[in-house]
Amino acid sequence: MNKKRLVIYLVVLSVLGFSMVYKAGVIKQRNSAKKVTVASIWKETGIPVHVAEVKRGTVPRYMKATVKIIEKKILEITLPATVRPFLSDKFAGDIIIEGRRFSGRRGKVSSVSLDYTGFLSMKAFLKHKLPWKNGSLKVGRIPYFSAGDGGEYLHIPNGAIYSDSKGSWIFSVKNGVLNKKSVQIILGNHLNTAVDGELIVGEKIVVSDQRDLASGLRVNPIEL
Repeated sequence: MNKKRLVIYLVVLSVLGFSMVYKAGVIKQRNSAKKVTVASIWKETGIPVHVAEVKRGTVPRYMKATVKIIEKKILEITLPATVRPFLSDKFAGDIIIEGRRFSGRRGKVSSVSLDYTGFLSMKAFLKHKLPWKNGSLKVGRIPYFSAGDGGEYLHIPNGAIYSDSKGSWIFSVKNGVLNKKSVQIILGNHLNTAVDGELIVGEKIVVSDQRDLASGLRVNPIEL
C-alpha cells in the first residue's frame, strides 16, 4: 500500500469514527430530552394517581358463631379465622343464643390451631347462668367487637390505606394536591374497609398504592 492510499484509508476511518460518535451523541441527547420532557410534564400536571370516592356503608353489629357450653356461665365460641383482625383481644358485650340475649362479662381470644383449622376459639364469661346442659352446641350471634355497636361508617378501597406501627392513613386529593389524613380501621373484607376519620362522602382519595406520596405533592388524579 502506497502512502497516498494509506492517507485516504485513514481519512475514511476518521470520518466513519466521527460519524458514529456524532450519532451516539445525538441519540443520547434525544433520550435525555425525552426524560426531561416526561419530568417536565409531571412537574406541570402532577404525578398521575388513581383515585376513588369515599362511600358510606353499614357495618353489621353481630356475626354468626358456634358456641359450646362449657359451664353454666362459660361459653367456648368458634369463629372463622378471617374475622381475627377485627376482634379486640378482650371483649364484653351481649351474646344472642336462640333469640335470648346474655351479657358477656369478659373474654379473651385464643388463636390455638388457628392456621391449621381455619378457625379461632375464645371463651366468654357470662354474668348469668345458661339454661342449657354443659357440652351442648348452639348457633349464636356475637358482636363485631372492633365495630362497637355497628352502624354506618365510611367505606374505602383497601388499596387506599397505608399503615405502619404508628397507625393508618390515606391520601385525599383536593385541587390536585395531596393531603394525608389519619383513619381508624373498623372492619373490612378482601375489597373494602370501613374506617372512621376526618373524611366525607364523595371525597377523592388515592387508591394507587404508591409509596412515594406525601402531603403537598401535586398530582394528576385519574378516576377508576
